Amino acid sequence: MTKWSLCLLALVLHVSATTAAENLQIPTGHYQGVETTTFAHKVLFLREDGSGGLVTAHMSAAFSNPSRQTFTADAVNCSALRCTIRLAQSEVLLTPDVADGWHVIESFKNETGEHVLSEPYRLSTVATAPVAVRFVERNRDKVLQLQKQTEKRSALYLGVIDSGSSLKTVALFEHADGTFELENYATDRVVSVPHEKHALTGDVNGFELVPENALFKLRLHKIGSRLIGHQLFQQANGEVLDLQPAQFVRVQLTH
Repeated sequence: MTKWSLCLLALVLHVSATTAAENLQIPTGHYQGVETTTFAHKVLFLREDGSGGLVTAHMSAAFSNPSRQTFTADAVNCSALRCTIRLAQSEVLLTPDVADGWHVIESFKNETGEHVLSEPYRLSTVATAPVAVRFVERNRDKVLQLQKQTEKRSALYLGVIDSGSSLKTVALFEHADGTFELENYATDRVVSVPHEKHALTGDVNGFELVPENALFKLRLHKIGSRLIGHQLFQQANGEVLDLQPAQFVRVQLTH
């Protein structure tokens, strides 16, 4: 082998090694997010051997009866720019988020292999337990009570508030007396915060939920089984400092 051939071979091996070293890797652990079109809570988990799974639990069912797709290490393929995970019912394309986690496009195909649907969402690292697990553990008895009621005077809404950098999962419990309780799962410690309901002038389907400190409020509009609106942060003089989109879906509880 000539000196030139040896140099060329060394260059090829160096480029190949560099390319392989630059390929993305999905660290082991749990990642969670919400697909806001269907209000589906997603949890992606990876084990040390490269296998893992994707769990989908719908907010409209209070995270009950989640579906689970598992995969082996062979189903994960990463390049320098993205990772792809082949699942039994879908394919997940992941690109890194600048701050934390992954931007995801989950694609679905029909029985003939034709693409029929794509769902975008963002996954962030789970520090403790996934939101769905924390909600069920905290509110199992409360959900059962709602399920047993006959007059349907109380209700539960689950949804998200978009802070810009992340989606905050929030639960809204509507009581028979017209008051609400809000639980924000963006923090490790979840506290139920009472809110009073106030009608909006000139809007029969609109209302505001105001906590005791009144520093922030939810202004929502009811459309079918959904609540669409914003969370407002205001000064004492009424000046709005921040406006964050919010949307919720009513939980359909069956006996």
